[in-house]
Amino acid sequence: MTVGSVLFAWLTAVSGLASPADARGMLDRIGDGDLALLKNPQAARPARVLLATRVAASPERVREIVTAPESYRKAMPSFRRTDVVARRARGRGATDVQVAWELDVPLWNLEGKLWLRPRADGADLVLEEGDLAPGLFHLTVWPEGPDRPGGSVFVVEGFANLAQANLAARELSKRSPLAEPAMTVAATYVMLK
Repeated sequence: MTVGSVLFAWLTAVSGLASPADARGMLDRIGDGDLALLKNPQAARPARVLLATRVAASPERVREIVTAPESYRKAMPSFRRTDVVARRARGRGATDVQVAWELDVPLWNLEGKLWLRPRADGADLVLEEGDLAPGLFHLTVWPEGPDRPGGSVFVVEGFANLAQANLAARELSKRSPLAEPAMTVAATYVMLK
């Protein structure tokens, strides 16, 4: 069993931080804001987060974007590369792609490999090698309610090993048990937006 399989099993076995209806309801209460939830950051390691936002595009269009590796460089110019290096067939005609990535971060770059696993409602990003591994993020797209036709709710839920990403992250994590959860929320928010 690979690290990615274990991570995937762990994240799917643990109940989600919010249901689609709960996330939409909280976004309605927030108004123009975005939603950020995390499990008790001092109790659970790694810190697991859920972030949600509204998108003025159809669920089909958002799903198309999150399942295309080339869209990540367009969405986040700080990606120096997102190269497809392998493919593997999965049941029901689905194909996973392994992506070698490099992220431009001031003073140092982060890099690694992940598996992008398309799903009917989005995609999973399984970080198996390099910086931020191990990690797993579910990217899920839900249609907005009937009062907002044509829109979507985009949710990113998961975790990554940000505490070991670089020297600065390691030092911050040593000083405070809240550093890793804070870094996870910040990194996930960048991915969400």
